[in-house]
Amino acid sequence: MQVENGAPYIRAMQHYNEQFRAKVAAKMLKRGWTEAELARRSGVPYSTLNTMLKSEGEIHYSRAMAINDALAGRKRINPEEGD
Repeated sequence: MQVENGAPYIRAMQHYNEQFRAKVAAKMLKRGWTEAELARRSGVPYSTLNTMLKSEGEIHYSRAMAINDALAGRKRINPEEGD
């Protein structure tokens, strides 16, 4: 099914993704973190994180939350590992 006039939605998502990338980059710089460090702390694979931050990859909600939690110093619990 094709969404009619989806251009405003696409532009809005592109704007959100650009803002997210800019905020992540600023927080990484403030903390002195590399992409490898953020990947380690967030659990997002380095290659995925690198692609996301280079404006090439989609930003999925679960990955955005994992990155946000890592930058906020919160430890994420993987439900597959138990508590």
